[in-house]
Amino acid sequence: MLIAVPLGILTAAFLSELAPRKLQMILKPIIEMLAAIPSVAIGFLGIVVVGPGLASVFGLQYGLNALNGSILLAIIALPTIVTISEDAINAVPKSHREASFWALFYGIFFLKATVVYPGLLLPPRQPME
Repeated sequence: MLIAVPLGILTAAFLSELAPRKLQMILKPIIEMLAAIPSVAIGFLGIVVVGPGLASVFGLQYGLNALNGSILLAIIALPTIVTISEDAINAVPKSHREASFWALFYGIFFLKATVVYPGLLLPPRQPME
């Protein structure tokens, strides 16, 4: 989770806030298709690719260790974390963003850190009519 959660939330923030629409339309299906890869296939890639890579980088005799497993579990969990985080970021009302941006003259990154991401913790509200 130390690998998957930060990477997933940052990827979701990029997709929902910064990426152009055309890039979103390309990356979103690719990320969702990662969830369809069987865990056996990812485990095989871990044994064949990630394990020897870790062994050569860290000078180990074998690359099959806990780091290898945590990297593979992060790859498996990443599509779920990205999709849920992106939906939560998009659920933050536009009025919260606009109010803080115009009233307080927040910079765009400060706005996201103080309004958008804490807004993810609030329960969803019905839109005002």
